[in-house]
Amino acid sequence: MKKRGWIYVFRGLLLLLLALWAFAPGFLASEKPLLVLREGRLVHPAAADTAGGTILLRAPVRFDPQGMDRNYSGYVSPAENLRRGGTHYLGTDELGRDTLAGLVAGVSASLRVGVIASLLALALALLPALTSGYYASERKRAHFIILLCDVLFSLAALWTLYISLLTGARVGILILCAVASLWLFLRNRFRIGCIRRFPRLVFRYSPDALLLRITDGYELFPKIILLLVVFAFVGWKAGFLALLLGVAGWPFFYRYLRADTMRIKALPFVRAALLQKVPAYALALRYFLPSLLPLILSLLPFMFIASVLAETTLGFIGLGLDPAEITLGRMIAEGRTFPDAWWLMLFPSLVLSAMMGAFYLLGRRLSRRFSEEK
Repeated sequence: MKKRGWIYVFRGLLLLLLALWAFAPGFLASEKPLLVLREGRLVHPAAADTAGGTILLRAPVRFDPQGMDRNYSGYVSPAENLRRGGTHYLGTDELGRDTLAGLVAGVSASLRVGVIASLLALALALLPALTSGYYASERKRAHFIILLCDVLFSLAALWTLYISLLTGARVGILILCAVASLWLFLRNRFRIGCIRRFPRLVFRYSPDALLLRITDGYELFPKIILLLVVFAFVGWKAGFLALLLGVAGWPFFYRYLRADTMRIKALPFVRAALLQKVPAYALALRYFLPSLLPLILSLLPFMFIASVLAETTLGFIGLGLDPAEITLGRMIAEGRTFPDAWWLMLFPSLVLSAMMGAFYLLGRRLSRRFSEEK
C-alpha cells in the first residue's frame, strides 16, 4: 500500500477511536472484562454472569470512572500510588476514583457535547445562510397575517419542545414535527390567499437585511444568562446542554456561510443557471451545498473548540452536565479547591489543552488546504 493509503487508514482509525471514545467510553475504561468466552459463547459482561468464563478482551483502563477504591481514598498522588504498588498511575480523588478513568469519562463527555452542539449549530445556520446569501440583493413580498402566524407558531413550537424535553415525552416532539411539516406545506397557499383578500396588509422586505438584524440582536444577548436561566428550570441534562450550545453558536456559521453563498451566486455558471430559471432548491443541491462543503469542514473544528470550552467552563463553575457525571471542568475545579491534589488539575488541563490544540491545528490545516484549492 502506498504512503497516502496508510495515511487514510490511520485517519479512519483515529476517527473511529474518537467516535468510540465519545459514545462508548466503557470500551476504554471498565473494570469488567469486555468479552468473555463462556460455555462456547461470546458473552458481554453486561449481558450475563461471566463467572467461570475465559476473559478474551479487557479495556485499556481497568477501572470504572465512578468506581471507588477505599484503600486509595483521600487524594492519593501518583507517587504515593507507586510507593504502595497500586495501579492508579495518575492518582485518585477524595472518594478513591481513578484519575485516568475519570479523564476517559471527561473527554468522552466533552466530545459528545462538542460534536452534537457543532452539528446542531450548523443545521440551524445552513438554511438562513443560504436564504440570506441567495436573496442578498432582492426584496420579497410578505403579508402581516402570515408574519403573525409564523411568530405565534414559533413560540408555540418552542414551548412544546421545552415541555416535551422537560417531561421526556417523545410524542410531543413527533406531533410538533408533523404540525411543522403541514404548516410549511400549506403556508404558500395561505399566503397567496391572504395577499388576494387583504392586499393592504402586504409589505416588502429584504430577507438578507432581516436575517442580519436578527443575528445582530441575538449576538447582543449574553448567552451565559440564557444558559443559567434554562438550567434553573430544567436542571442538568446532557441533551439540553448540547442543544443550548448549538442554539448559541449558530451565528458563527451563519456569517461565514452567507458570505460564501454570495460569492458562489456571482460565479458564471450559477448566473447562467439563474437566467435559465432553475429552481432555488435545485441550485442549492447542485451548486451551493457542494461548494460550501469545504468551508463547513474547516469551520466545524473551531465550533467544536468553542462548544467544549463552554461545557468545561460550565462544569468548572458547578453547572453543565449531571452532577453525577465526571467532566474535565469539575475535575479541574476539584483540584483548584484542594491545591494539594495537584494531579486533579494538572492532568485534565493538559488533556484539555492537547485536545483543543489538535482540533485547532486540524481547522487551520483544512482552511489552508481548501483555500489553496480555490
